[in-house]
Formats: sequence, structure tokens, C-alpha cells
Amino acid sequence: MRETGLYDPQNEHDSCGVGCVCRLDGASSHALVSDSLRLLINLTHRGAAGADADSGDGAGIIIRIPDRFFRKVFPQGLPPHGEYGLGMFFLPLDPSSAQRARELVENQAGLLGWRIHAWREVPTDESKVGRYASRNRPSVWQAAFIEPGRGDGDQDAFERRLYVLRKSVETKAQAAGFSLDDFYVPSLSSRTIVYKGMMYAAQLEGFYPELADPL
Repeated sequence: MRETGLYDPQNEHDSCGVGCVCRLDGASSHALVSDSLRLLINLTHRGAAGADADSGDGAGIIIRIPDRFFRKVFPQGLPPHGEYGLGMFFLPLDPSSAQRARELVENQAGLLGWRIHAWREVPTDESKVGRYASRNRPSVWQAAFIEPGRGDGDQDAFERRLYVLRKSVETKAQAAGFSLDDFYVPSLSSRTIVYKGMMYAAQLEGFYPELADPL
């Protein structure tokens, strides 16, 4: 490849497929999730197989936090949309190890002045992924984080503080002996949430049944 116009061959590299679906009016809609999943499937050729033919090397989507859905699954009552952080956690399958990991998150959050509103274990269907992926899957948890005294309306600053919280939790987990195989934070934000895993694109919705929820 030769340098032509604005094209520089030094920028040529392999990469995973990335797609984007949005509404110009900014309105939330489950149709966006459905379209995103369809787009993801259309990018299957950008992925690869894992250790067995039914285990992909990874696929996922990032979506706006569906506030109505999480008000249903966190019945304790959440603050207004944009005033709570939602974390996605991959934790050990062993219940006692997962409990220890959640306690670590709670303790570290408390040291930084945050409060965990509630935890929920995300329903998953391991039969929808390959043998290797199923055997090595984590338990998947979500937590809602609240920053006491919040209400300044500056969501960008809130996002930065959530990023600091996430990095401090990850650092504390490594210091406590958790590996990335045992403890991983796909997302922690007041705006978006990530659903992903070691699977093919077409397996994502089956593994996370709640992606089909119209809310």
C-alpha cells in the first residue's frame, strides 16, 4: 500500500469489528438494542473461534443504561437517572469467593465515600455458549453505586469519579490476590453498561436473556 492523499499506510492494522446504532433525537428505545445485536451478528466474520468450535473469542455491546429496566430489577428504589452509577462485575463462580469479592468492592467503595445501593446476580444461560466458555465463565453481578451528597448536576464530573472508583477497586482486588480471571469490571458508569463475554456474536442475547426485555 502506498501513501496516497490523506492515506498513510502506517495506520493500516488489523482490528475487531465495531458498529454503531443511534437515534438522532437521542431517545431511548429497545429497538436500538435489537438493532445493535443484529449489527453485532453481521460482524461475526470479524471474530474468531476459541478453544472449541462453539466458543468465540469475544463479543459484546455497550448500551445506554435502561433506567426503567433497572428500576424494575432494583425494587429498593434508585435515585434519578444519571445520579447513580451502575457497575458490571465478572466474579468467581465459587459462591464464597464471589462473596469475598463483593465485600472487597463494598469496603473500597466505603473508603472512597460511596455507598452500594444493591447487588443483583445477572441471569445467564450457560447452555448458549461453547463448552470451553461455559467451563470458564464467571458469575456476573451488577451493583448500583450512590455518591452521598450528589446533586450538583455535573454528570461529566460524576463519570470521572466513577472511573476513579473503578480503578481503585481493581487495584485493591489485585492486591487481595484476585486475578483478571477471578475479578474483572467490564463497566462502571452513570451513562452506559457493557454486556459481553467469551462467545460468538449470535450467542450474546441467549447468554444474557434480559437483553430481550422490552424495557
